[in-house]
Amino acid sequence: NNLSRARTVEDIIVTEDNGRDQYLGTKVGEKVFSTDVDTLIPLRAALGYEMMRSLIEQQKTLLVSNATEALYLNWFSTRLREKGRAGLDPAWKIVPCGGGEKIGAFLGLFGVNKGKVVALIDVIGRHEELRDSELVRGCDILTMDKYVEDGAQGGIEELIGRPTYFRLVNLCYKLPRKTRLRPMKPGVIEDVAGQPKHLVHEVEEHFAACGPEAGTFDRYRPVEFMAENTRKCEKKLPELSSALDRFEKLFEDINACS
Repeated sequence: NNLSRARTVEDIIVTEDNGRDQYLGTKVGEKVFSTDVDTLIPLRAALGYEMMRSLIEQQKTLLVSNATEALYLNWFSTRLREKGRAGLDPAWKIVPCGGGEKIGAFLGLFGVNKGKVVALIDVIGRHEELRDSELVRGCDILTMDKYVEDGAQGGIEELIGRPTYFRLVNLCYKLPRKTRLRPMKPGVIEDVAGQPKHLVHEVEEHFAACGPEAGTFDRYRPVEFMAENTRKCEKKLPELSSALDRFEKLFEDINACS
């Protein structure tokens, strides 16, 4: 745990005049700031493990799939607290872990230890094995479909809601009138497997159908726009109050896990 006591192990290889490599042995040194990539890989791995373990060991950790979810959660929590409502307790630290299927591996590597861990995933049906896994013992699992109207399956965009999210995308990309997303929901849109289509997938297909004029959709850009244009979003996003209600229920349940 002390960087000054760390040691590097480096293979010493020289190339002879005939082009052949000659192995001279192994050198143990104190070059913790070495620029040799192969030498630093084990040290970097150890430092990364210690940093992450110290992050989750003594506090409340909320595991989410990606940075996009983390930013949305922070944005809605801040807006709720500004209104004197229940936001995410600041004691919770949001940690993206790469998706629900990786939560088990994450907890298996770092463990719950003394901290409190909550995993927020889209829907348990896609990660059924999590409920029975020994790796998630001591970890609470919350699914977003519980907070979405009609229990629709999807990601955090469904928690925001179709009218709000579609308007956000329109604002973010400054789509011309003829290529704008229409918030009205024409019944349940299903994918080829007969499952309800996620809002993000609808947007991606819309952009693809519009061609070069609309550009390429990046899931991260709308939340980035939201963070940089808070007051504009508060004025122009329809049904934002309903989205705030849904997020407030989610935050209340997360806070209750402490």
